[in-house]
Amino acid sequence: MLNFLFLSLGLVLLVFGGELLLHYSVIFARIIRLSVIWISVVIISFGTSAPELIVSMGASYQNLPDIAIGNVIGSNIANTLLVLGIATVIQPIKIQLKELKLENSLLLLLFLLLAVCMYFGRLNIIFGLMCIACLIGYLCYSCRNSVVSDLPADKDIDDGKSALKSLGLAIIGLLMLMAGAELLIKGAVGIARLLNISEAVISLSMVALGTSLPELVTAVFAAYKGKNYITLANVVGSNLFNIMVVLGLTAFFFPMTVNPHFMQIDIWVMGALTFMLFLVMVFMKTINRIMGAGLLFSYAIYITYLYVSNDGS
Repeated sequence: MLNFLFLSLGLVLLVFGGELLLHYSVIFARIIRLSVIWISVVIISFGTSAPELIVSMGASYQNLPDIAIGNVIGSNIANTLLVLGIATVIQPIKIQLKELKLENSLLLLLFLLLAVCMYFGRLNIIFGLMCIACLIGYLCYSCRNSVVSDLPADKDIDDGKSALKSLGLAIIGLLMLMAGAELLIKGAVGIARLLNISEAVISLSMVALGTSLPELVTAVFAAYKGKNYITLANVVGSNLFNIMVVLGLTAFFFPMTVNPHFMQIDIWVMGALTFMLFLVMVFMKTINRIMGAGLLFSYAIYITYLYVSNDGS
């Protein structure tokens, strides 16, 4: 009964938190004349990756590296297939985001670094330092070169008080998302354990899906409001921060041994999706509903494979 209560309360917090975060972060960007895309990639993506960071750091501290690593791999797969798929089915995404070239390229390079380190069986302090260096370099470069919004500022809200209020409400929305995701994860994992589902499957599916819920809720609100460019920026940014911040910081403080299980299919699914996203952003102008449905179908196949073939090893 308590698990279902966690699920319900978590869902309520996610819905209201997502609305606050999306609405007031866009208003804040307009007020201070900063690119909404930069806000989406850096601020929103960093915030919506907080559940992954909390889960992975906590799991590594408790000597559960499989959950820490599986959470990030599963979350990046869920972001690309589920979050992007649902948002695109609701409304096709027009790709006009030159600002995401750097993020896409960095995401591909970081995946290659991750794959090499996982191949040798260890995510250690060196991997963590390289990720932290990439993070510092990216933030310095992106802050210096962030594109100022060409949207006209609203005269009625163009003052410091309104900017502070909008920022505060956006932060409250983000905190509600994080709390909602945590409650929903507790409920889902509790139910899964009652059904005797293995922790390996839980980490790659339920925990990963739960920590991706902030991205999912933000994407759904953005799609319904005709702001799908935020969804694409958030997916790319969140996948980037999951490797660079979540795995980077976790490996720096708690070096992890990689379970060979992840090298069988999961890391390669993540890599294929990273490369696919890079190609789509470079060569396509629109992600249509048919492609969105294909992404959702692919996610269903992946989850089915996990539950059918994963024995928790």
